[in-house]
Amino acid sequence: MILVVIDPGHGGRDPGAVSPDGEQEKEQVLKIARQIKALEAGFGGKVRFYLTRDGDWELSPEARANLANRLQARYFISLHQNSDRKHQGRGVEVYALAPGGEGEKLAHRLLESLVEMTGLRNRGVKFANFAVLRLTKMPAVLCECGFLGTPQEAEIITKPSFHRLAALAICKGLADYLGCPFRESWGTDSLSRLQQLGLLPLDIEPYEEVTWEEFASVVERLLDVEGKL
Repeated sequence: MILVVIDPGHGGRDPGAVSPDGEQEKEQVLKIARQIKALEAGFGGKVRFYLTRDGDWELSPEARANLANRLQARYFISLHQNSDRKHQGRGVEVYALAPGGEGEKLAHRLLESLVEMTGLRNRGVKFANFAVLRLTKMPAVLCECGFLGTPQEAEIITKPSFHRLAALAICKGLADYLGCPFRESWGTDSLSRLQQLGLLPLDIEPYEEVTWEEFASVVERLLDVEGKL
């Protein structure tokens, strides 16, 4: 089994980039990371994902890299969203440490997949001496999944549908890089059955977060159709 560490950037006191509407990068990339984890079954047991954080807590770049090293992960993928001073930037870019290695090859596959599936501008593969790329002992990349600081793009990349597309694109790009089969699996058959029974709304996204109020509504509907399951 191939262990891949997925690293949602920022967290805790560090929000990362913030959209004009107050959406925080740390929350957006965690949603993408959780969607990636939800797609793990699509690799048929050949790939396992481990999240450096699955909640809102702070981790230094060194701690993230050290965790991946202790786990002896085969690959490391850090997730981020971008911003610039003029709030005009657009598109996706993927960083590797240096040209010529497996990190660059993985970066190209992920970038191609992200651009194809999300429709965002291709800003290319770039190279940087980021700590999470420098200190990891395995091929590592850092994905900038759109510009959260740009109003028009923030409207796109904060939607649950984008989180799902970005996660799916990363999984497909990874599968292409590894040369292993991948099948999209969101549990849609189960959702469809519950929607047909009127237990769930028709317009929900698989694996999107729900509130307690929404959960209570589902329970009420379940009680109303008791015996149909």
